[in-house]
Amino acid sequence: MRKYIVFFVLNLFILSLEADNFLHSKVDERFELTSIVFRLIDADEYVNNDLETYAKDIDVYFTPYKNHPLIKYTKDILRDRDEIGYDAVASSTTLLVIEKGNVKLNPKADISKYVSVDYRWKEETLKQYVKLLNDFYKKTKFREFFKSHAELYSIAENRFDELLKEIDINWFEDFFGKSFGSPKVYLSLCNGRSNYALWDSYLKDAPDEYGIVIGAFLTDEDKTPFFPNKRSITTTIIHEFGHRFTNPLMEKYADQMVDGAQKIYPYVKEQLKAVAYGNANVMLGEGFNNLFVNMYYKEHPAGFEKYTIAEHERFGFVWMNRAVNFAENFYINREVYPTINEFMPQLVDFFNFTASNIKSLMKEYKMKAPQVINVFPALDSEVDSDIKEIRVEFSHRMWGSMGVYPLNDSIFISPISQGDHWSKDMKMIVFPVSLEKNTKYGLKLPKGAYLSEDTYPMLEDFEVRFKTKE
Repeated sequence: MRKYIVFFVLNLFILSLEADNFLHSKVDERFELTSIVFRLIDADEYVNNDLETYAKDIDVYFTPYKNHPLIKYTKDILRDRDEIGYDAVASSTTLLVIEKGNVKLNPKADISKYVSVDYRWKEETLKQYVKLLNDFYKKTKFREFFKSHAELYSIAENRFDELLKEIDINWFEDFFGKSFGSPKVYLSLCNGRSNYALWDSYLKDAPDEYGIVIGAFLTDEDKTPFFPNKRSITTTIIHEFGHRFTNPLMEKYADQMVDGAQKIYPYVKEQLKAVAYGNANVMLGEGFNNLFVNMYYKEHPAGFEKYTIAEHERFGFVWMNRAVNFAENFYINREVYPTINEFMPQLVDFFNFTASNIKSLMKEYKMKAPQVINVFPALDSEVDSDIKEIRVEFSHRMWGSMGVYPLNDSIFISPISQGDHWSKDMKMIVFPVSLEKNTKYGLKLPKGAYLSEDTYPMLEDFEVRFKTKE
């Protein structure tokens, strides 16, 4: 009997360890505080009304405090002068503690190390910011605002934790050959659509601590946060966790690839800036991190792998499909390359070869973009007003989305019926119309609304114009 009791207790212990293995999210008071401050100075990346009720609560409660010295200091000095924003807000928040109603710098934080890594912050401005932040926190009675939304935060955490359960943390250890650790997962309701990796906490006694910040921005009919797009959210989680492992690799190998990155960057500069990646070095780190995300999905097929690759190429990492194909050699030779660390020299040489052929790569990328190859009525033609439809044919099978915009110099043609306008082969869209005589008509097909089957968009908007006879 004693043997069975011991066995039962041991099983309970193992189950307890497995339960503790689940990642858990937390809406943290510090991150809501700093995000709200940057919302109050109208920082674009923190001004969002996706969580409509919560955003309204913030504005009603804190607008009377917009004349507080913290707001002017944050806007004039931190934002306008020192360009503090995006991840610089989130990473500096990890240096804070809130104790006994006071906001202060964590006494264990290595501030000199932190400001040496993030050039945007200076030690004196950081300390002044925290001093004003503390005064703002107390005068606004921020704690009361935060506690009043406890139920909302709890709903968001519980829903997000269901997604966290699906992340295979063992993959990170097997792939990178490094312990996954115990990352903190912060869920921020005022973080907008941005997400950040906090891969170094800068705590003197815990230099390996890390975490991620994920923005919550979608609501259900009850106006509470939910996460319907599993592909997008899980990809984001894997991406942000990946920075803990990717960043050290970039520190080791970036010097060998910097020339190649400088060759590629001018060709994809505008695409990258649209997703807030502002230079060649950032492109390099984010590109490799995205490659590893795609390798995760190679080992965890979910049915959307090609769309994730296409999305990364749309962001500006136009070599992604080639890189994923090349990475197949890692799996074929896994006995030679136990982890990606051993394979990195091969990836470095692959990247530099790709950079030396950037012109041909860009031609290859542009060929993936669908083009309009046929239009009826013919562009700028004169046609009988009795025709009943406009037909637009594409070079690729299409995703099935659509959209139309008006043109300034003609009458807008809006389709007279809703529903599926696509042909069976998904290469032609048909717009039913009702036309008047002697009229100039026009419409624009916006490039972002027309994607190929593999989700590559048109490179340019396409305009349709014609005139009807008298």
